[in-house]
Order: sequence, then structure tokens, then C-alpha cells
Amino acid sequence: MNFQFTFKKLFLVILFAFLAIGVVGCQSNEEAEAFAQKLYIQESDEIVGSFPLPKFVQGNQEVTVTWASDNEDVVVIDEYPDWDTNFNHDLYYRALVTLPAEETDVVLTATVKYGKQTATRPMTITVVADEYTPMTVAQMKQSTTLKDAKVRIEGTIVHAIGKSLIIADETGYIFAYVAAEARAVGDIVVMRGEKDVYNNMPQFAYGATSEKVSQEAEGFDPFEEAEAITIDQIMAHDVDDAEFYSTPYLLTGKVEASSDANNPYRFVDPTDPTKFIGITKYTVNPTGVFTESDLPDIAGKYVEAEVFIYNSYQGAFSVVYVDDSAVEKTAPELTEQQKLNLVVNALHEEFDDTVVSENITLPTTGEYEATVGWVSGNAAYIANDGTYTAPIGEDVFVDFTVTVQVGTTTETITITMKAIKAPVAAQDHIVISQAYGGGGSTGAAVKNDFVELFNPTNEAVDLTGWVLFYASATGLFKNQADYTYGVSVALTGSIAARSFYLVQLGGGTDGVETPTPDATGTITMSGTAFKLALCNSDVVPVNVDDANVVDFLAVGTTNIFEGANSAPVLTPTTSAIRTNLIDTDNNNIDFTTTDQIVPRNSATDPVPGGADSHVVISQAYGGGGNTGATLKSDFIELYNPTNEAVDLTGWVLFYASLTGDFKNQADYTYGVSVELTGSIAAKGFYLIKMADGAGGTVDLPTPDVTGTVTMNGTGFKLALCNSSVVPTAVDSSNIVDFVGSGPTASLFEGSAPAVAPSNTTSIVRTDLSDTDDNAADFSVATEITPRNSAYVPAE
Repeated sequence: MNFQFTFKKLFLVILFAFLAIGVVGCQSNEEAEAFAQKLYIQESDEIVGSFPLPKFVQGNQEVTVTWASDNEDVVVIDEYPDWDTNFNHDLYYRALVTLPAEETDVVLTATVKYGKQTATRPMTITVVADEYTPMTVAQMKQSTTLKDAKVRIEGTIVHAIGKSLIIADETGYIFAYVAAEARAVGDIVVMRGEKDVYNNMPQFAYGATSEKVSQEAEGFDPFEEAEAITIDQIMAHDVDDAEFYSTPYLLTGKVEASSDANNPYRFVDPTDPTKFIGITKYTVNPTGVFTESDLPDIAGKYVEAEVFIYNSYQGAFSVVYVDDSAVEKTAPELTEQQKLNLVVNALHEEFDDTVVSENITLPTTGEYEATVGWVSGNAAYIANDGTYTAPIGEDVFVDFTVTVQVGTTTETITITMKAIKAPVAAQDHIVISQAYGGGGSTGAAVKNDFVELFNPTNEAVDLTGWVLFYASATGLFKNQADYTYGVSVALTGSIAARSFYLVQLGGGTDGVETPTPDATGTITMSGTAFKLALCNSDVVPVNVDDANVVDFLAVGTTNIFEGANSAPVLTPTTSAIRTNLIDTDNNNIDFTTTDQIVPRNSATDPVPGGADSHVVISQAYGGGGNTGATLKSDFIELYNPTNEAVDLTGWVLFYASLTGDFKNQADYTYGVSVELTGSIAAKGFYLIKMADGAGGTVDLPTPDVTGTVTMNGTGFKLALCNSSVVPTAVDSSNIVDFVGSGPTASLFEGSAPAVAPSNTTSIVRTDLSDTDDNAADFSVATEITPRNSAYVPAE
């Protein structure tokens, strides 16, 4: 054997092996490094709880990742437990976080392997300090000093709808509004958040976090030991009892739909409908829309259902209904008296405080074979059969005596309705606004007789060819050419929008001088009674309704007049003045006497209130996102009819329900107003976006300002104010414009509320005009076109 050759061969093999190892050892890790650079940790600068870490880079299972923590007292890397299904266990590790006493930086090192390549990447995260005080539910509820305090509770989810949760531990139940996490009944969580109180209900404020740490055994039932409770017991319970809120009960009652926007359904005592508990809209399903709930299906049924006690707005509790928990029960038998009570209650609900503006149907029969008799206290306006006759000048309240009988049981009740006065026509013509016939006589206030005109429209009116005719109380109007003394005055010039025009007539020596007149005549008027006809031609008038008569005024005892009667008789110290400059075509209603005689001429400042003098609410829509709606959002639109831009700084748009009060936003828990910003251009629009609904497919144009108000789809009140002072009436000093919409609106401009909108219609200001009468100014728009500051009208 040749040992020398063999040794040499072995040496070469070893040499090549070392070279191969060297080559492998020097092989590049560039691809593994590149993959490592793709890793990231979301919100790494503010870790508030446990989070997932990937097992692969971007899901590529050829590129594996393992993790190590340099501080396992704060962050431990392990596998997700079987009960935690929020993340795919095959794709993610769990970084289990224990919040430290002080904010702490932790380095998590990722080791990436790709084939034979390896790379590491350290990443620093910041874990926030644990500022939350550990408590039990009972401790959190009972404390009166913890509002806004940061609290930590560990408990079990017993109710979960969207971001609304109820958490229980061995000491009680509490409500929470979480920021985002989806949770299920039976999850055991650590809740962290700030304590708040909402309509007496203790809760975690919106934005709380819930970290799942375990879960209850399969078949967990939060209502397994729930007690039965009656409607009476809930109604009688102390609203200040913090322990009562969020507690589960089994409640029995008849489910009915309700007109209360916050509690669209309720549990009613079938023997006494005045006893009921509202079912809150906020927790029936995530959107508050009932199309996904079984409540519409069980309406009208008597059921036992699982509920949690919710808040107690204005002293009345409401409940959270657990969807699909209702079990139908046999309703109790009703006595004859109970049946009568139900009929009476239904009549009160339907007719009490009804606003009547047309004939109304008054039922003569009712449920349970009831008979109903109606006797009107003022049949001239609402008759026994419901026939309506509009009052002139002011609304009239009519009391009905209603007799109801079921079987042999009878009850007599009183129901009051309001007959709405005849609507005031839009002010579209020049009116006689003041007249005085005692000029210059003994004791007179002013030296000359005068007639004052007013232009309530938004355009100047040319008076060329117009004539003011005068006649005695029972005399005829005359042609000036056929008469020996003044009986008419030819007018000249024009009368500006919202302005006055003074016609000076004959006079004497007593009294003060009139201001510079716009026209002068020689008529010597009676100091007590007369007739005036303002005509747009020189044709002598005969009757009040002659074609050329623009306006007519009769004062004192006269033979003809507008409406029901003449205006009151005058004296040398009183004039007849048009109340609020409104014309209802009734002299007796429209005019009063005044001893503060101030003749106004064209130099007098124009009267504010015309559509061209201030910003107006031009359109409003509350059905955004509702069933059948195309638009996703509610909105209010403003219009500036003036010739100058208007600065809206400091202005506030206040919202209220049909019968509710306006509120200060700071004192209220949800949107009731919007602070406006910027300006609105001359002849320009301004769009205020309000809350979104669950439906709809079309976004609004870019809004000029955004609010959080959830508007009622069928009626509301809006007050546009030039300050943040909460308005209390239509004529509050800071109100620029006001709209009451819907037949039961408690406040409105003018004769009646504006028409009601719907989910598919808005209310829009007709011709953008403002007569200070909501009923006359607004109509329904089936083609809803929200206009913002960028809107350009079509040519």
C-alpha cells in the first residue's frame, strides 16, 4: 500500500472541506435581511395591551419569524390560547402585555429565517404606564368621586352589541362603550377606561378598551339566575340606585312601537297602558335601526323577555332588550273597567293637544265594542262631528266633553284640541300701515292728517299711476274731477323693499309737524271714522274687492270693510296702526289704536326680516341613512340672500325635537347644536352635515361644517342664532332665523309649522323667500339637492 499517496489524498479532501465550509460561512444573508426590514409593530409607541406578532413575513410561510423579549416582566411571547379566536393561531404569536408602573421601553428581537439565511431585527416598543386603579364593579358604581377617573375591572361580558357592552363580576354589572374591539357574551376581559355617568347610569365612558384574558365555559347563560321583575317595580325604583343599572332581569309585558325616538319600542302593562318601560334604541343592535331585530315581529305580543336596566332619562327608566329572547305568554284577562281604561287612554293619546287645521274624524266607536260621544265646547271652530272652521286672528282651544262606555261601565273625560287660525297669506303687496284723521284739531298729536304705507316685499314697487282714495264712513268714493274738495291723492315715485311711504293730508294748528312726506294731498279726514282704498289705477273703487284695490282700510262704524269688521274708532290723540305689519284681510284684527303716533316716511330705516336682509335656513333633512333614504346623512342648508358676505364666527345652529327644549351642548350628552365657522358668501349657500344613519348610498357634497346631531326624520325645530345663548322662544333676541317642521312642532314662525319631511323628502324654502311664516315659506322637495359653499346654480 502506498501510504504517502493515501495521506496526500486525505489532506486534499480535508482542505477542500474547510474551503467549502468557508464559502458557506461567507454566503450572503441579504434576502433574509430584506424580509426582516418588512416587519413592523403597529402603534409601537403606545402599547396599551396584548397584541399579535407574525410567525411569517407578510404571510410567506417560507420566511419564518421567532421573537424574543428583553423584559418578560412586561412582554411575554407565547402562543395564543385555544379560547382566543381573535387572531389565527397558525399565523400569529401573542405578545402578552402586563402594564408596568411606569412607561417602559421593551426591545422585541425578531429572528427571520429564509432557507439557510438568517437575520435579526430588534424593535423597540413603548408600553404605557398602568394608570388604572383595579376595582370591582360595586366599588366603581358606589364611588361618587370617580368621574373621569381611570379604572380597571376584570369581568365577564354578559351583553355585547357593537361597541356597547355590559360587564359583570361577582359584585355586579356595569355598562361600557368600547373603542373598537369586537366582543362576545362569555368573554372574560380586562376593561380599562374612565368612569362616567349617563342619565344616572354609571358606565365606562366611550373609548374604553377590553382585553380578553379567558372565556366562560360553553353554554354560559347570563340570565340563568336572573330574577323576574314587573313594569310597576321598575317604574317605582329609585333612579339614584347605582346598583340597579345594567342588572339583568326577566320582564313581562306587551311590546308596542313608540313615537319616542330614543325608545322606539316599549314594554306596556296590558291592563294599564299608562304604565310602560321604554326599550332604548342604542343597544338593540349596532346601528339603533330595528330592521335586524325581532322587535318588529313581536310588536303587539305579550312576552317574557331578557332585559338589562338602562338609563333613567327625566326620571323614567328604559331597558336594553336582548334580541330573540322573547317568549310569548298568555295575556291576563281584562275586566270591563280595564277595557274602558284602555279605550280612554287611546283617545287621550290620539287626540289630546291635537292641532286642527282641517276637518278631523272623531270616532264614535272603539275597541272592546266601546261607544264614544263627542260634545264640542266651541262648535263654531271644531264641531261635534269634527268639522273645522278656521278662527280669524288667533288660535282657539276647544274643549270636548267625551263620554266613553264599555258594557255597563261609563266614563266622561275632557280632551282639548287647538284650532289653528286662518293662515296669513304671504305678504306680496303694499299695505296701509297707519292712518290718522285728527291732524291739527284741538289736542291733536300731529298737525296733519296722514296715511302711511308699507312695502313688505323684497323688491321696490313703482307707485306711478297709483291713487289713494278717501271716503267718509258711509259715503262713496269719488272721482276727484267731479268733487269740490280732496277725495284722492295721486302717488308718485316708488317705495323701497321693507320700507315706508308717507302721504301727508290736510291739517290744522295743534300738534307736532309730520316728517317730510313722500306725497301730499288736500284731503281733510274725519278724526273718528273713514274709509281708504289704495289702488294701482285711477279707476274709482266701489267695493273692497275691486280689481284695482291693492289694500283697503275702514276705521270706526263704516258700511264696508275688509274681513269681519272695521278697525276701532279713532280720536284726535290716536291713530290706527297695523299690528306687526301683517295683513290677514280683516281690518278689525289687523289694526289697533295707539296714542304713540309716529308717522314713518321713506327715510325711516327699513324693517328687518325680509328674505333679503338676513341669512336663512333654506333646506333641512332628517332622514339620512334611514330606511328608503338615498343620502347617508342628515343636513341643514343655509342661504345668504344679501349682497355682502356674512361672518358666521360665534354663530350656533340649535336643534330640538318637535316638543323638546333647546339645550346647552355642554349640559347634554349628545348633539344638540353646531358651532358655525367661516363665512357665507353673498347669494351663497352653506352646508351643515349632521349625523350619519346606517343606510343610504350617497355622500353629501363636502360640508362647510360638521355636527353630531341625529335629527328626527319627520319633524324638528331649528334655531339659527348669532350667539351661543340658548334660545327659549321664536323671537329670542339672538335668533336670526327659525324653523318648526312637522304638525306637532311646539314652536314655529307665523301661522303654523312647516310641512314635515320624510326619509325620502326634505323641506326647502320656496323661492328662498322669508315671510316669517314657516307654513307659507317651506314646501316638500322629493329631489333632495344639498347645496354647499361651492354650489353654482345652473344657468
